[in-house]
Amino acid sequence: MQPKPEHSGERGSSLLEIVIALFLLLVLMISILQMFSMAFMINLSAAARTDMTYRAQSVVEVIRYAQALEMPLPQVPLAGGTYQLPVNSGQTNWDFWGPSGMNIIEEEDGPLLVSYTITDTGSDFSVSVMAVPNNATDARRYQGSAIKGKRVEYVATIPYP
Repeated sequence: MQPKPEHSGERGSSLLEIVIALFLLLVLMISILQMFSMAFMINLSAAARTDMTYRAQSVVEVIRYAQALEMPLPQVPLAGGTYQLPVNSGQTNWDFWGPSGMNIIEEEDGPLLVSYTITDTGSDFSVSVMAVPNNATDARRYQGSAIKGKRVEYVATIPYP
């Protein structure tokens, strides 16, 4: 009688075990990929809000600078004392707010519309700046679909010079 090999009783994994393991791995990977896509959308949303806040702060700094130097601020009124920054080079004050001036609006037909209101409170100026997506252009190409519902209002007080 010949001796039995030591490993003759062991068998490999069956096809069914491998398919079940792959299915569990697939479910796990899908859930992880969903977390990555959600994180990506949240980052786009934060980037949009950060960009709008930066633009609003920049407008306040330009207004503060103009007030300190007693420089006339070029304004195009909308309604109720609100002033709209130009969106393209064909509009009034593009040279002041655009790339060749204060560089608040960096490109034509950009993703944001920025407007501001200056209120004289008697002891100082109250400046309110609002930045919203520019729906006239496809603003999503800049910040993704997360920018559609965003809006930033920035309020500052500027003392008399």
